[in-house]
Amino acid sequence: MTRPTSTTAVLRAALLTLGLLVLLGLGLPWLSERGRSETSAEIAARLQSPASTIVLGSSVAQMGIAIERLPDSLSLAFPGTQPAHWLAIWRHHVVARGHRPARLVLYAPLASLGNGELVEEAERSELLSILPRDPQLEELALGAPVGLGDRFHRYRRSLRDGLLSVITEAPTLLGTPMPEQAPSAPNPSAPNLSAPNLSAPHRVEMPRTMPIQTSLTALLIDEATAAGTRVVLVVPVVKDGPVEDREQQQLMGWALNEPVDLIDLSCLPVPEGEFYTHHHLRERGREQVTDALATVLAGLPPGPAEAPGTYHRCPN
Repeated sequence: MTRPTSTTAVLRAALLTLGLLVLLGLGLPWLSERGRSETSAEIAARLQSPASTIVLGSSVAQMGIAIERLPDSLSLAFPGTQPAHWLAIWRHHVVARGHRPARLVLYAPLASLGNGELVEEAERSELLSILPRDPQLEELALGAPVGLGDRFHRYRRSLRDGLLSVITEAPTLLGTPMPEQAPSAPNPSAPNLSAPNLSAPHRVEMPRTMPIQTSLTALLIDEATAAGTRVVLVVPVVKDGPVEDREQQQLMGWALNEPVDLIDLSCLPVPEGEFYTHHHLRERGREQVTDALATVLAGLPPGPAEAPGTYHRCPN
């Protein structure tokens, strides 16, 4: 038997190495995609069904709007999010993927619209999990662009999570049924997942505020309007009625001069028993608010609003 020459062995090793590099080049992005954060994956899943209206906001929007009662709409509102997250979702998940909704609804307390640089670690981590490289937004929302070391750590973590996902799902992908698990007994001490968590284990640090005229919210409005989307700013209903302090009046005055439609639902007569918290609603209250909002939205003209837009206060 003739043994391969050293040149042939080197060539085979080089081809094998090249093949492995090609497989890595094809496989690593796929694994990284599988290892995305739950929020990022959920955003992608919801955007698979394009809608003419997209709702952004925090848990206030999530629990304030029954999205199934708004025609041709989808919600990208997630708990614990701030204007930085909303801008990241709009810029990198909606527009960057070719979506051009006719309408963007921001359902958020006016006082939150000037929230800028994130201080709470959970909020900073959540932003990084949905944000590709964006030095401008990183500077505004995190205080400085994200370094290469941190990016590498994030990429490595997404690869790890993606690999674990593949290993976990491998039997199903190969057609092997997973063994059934015995149902667990109900846990009487388990939390009610339909209600917001009102017992925070620590004091939440609020984001640093920005002048509303140069805020992340103002930037979001500008970018959405430039994309041909009509922006609708909705003031949520509140348990104890509308607040009439100086800050609210200033924010209302700013909004009335922006290219947005302003819908003030703060004085909508929702029964007190329909509130979990000052802003979070139960099911019937959510339906009442959504129906009132849908009525106003149906009457808005198409295309981006011209500055200033329309103003609607507590429809009956």
